[in-house]
Amino acid sequence: WKRWVEGKPEIIIDPLLVEDPRTEIIRLIQIGLLCVQENPSNRPTMSSVVVWFSSDTIIIPLPKSPAFPGSQSQSSESGTMSMSNVFT
Repeated sequence: WKRWVEGKPEIIIDPLLVEDPRTEIIRLIQIGLLCVQENPSNRPTMSSVVVWFSSDTIIIPLPKSPAFPGSQSQSSESGTMSMSNVFT
């Protein structure tokens, strides 16, 4: 996400993938980021993802901030669940 916001998503591309078109790889990164947006209602449907994969001409929306572990609280039917920095 950090590299995407900086406008440098190509930094995370493996140099061994040089033969693949960089624009296609960046497009896949963009789709992946759309699928992990913090607000689930902003995430695309699978049918949208399939259309994006099968077309090079459709404009894909820009992703919003992704969900990070421990970054939010979630409500469920059985009560409230809260996570706090589970990796430290």
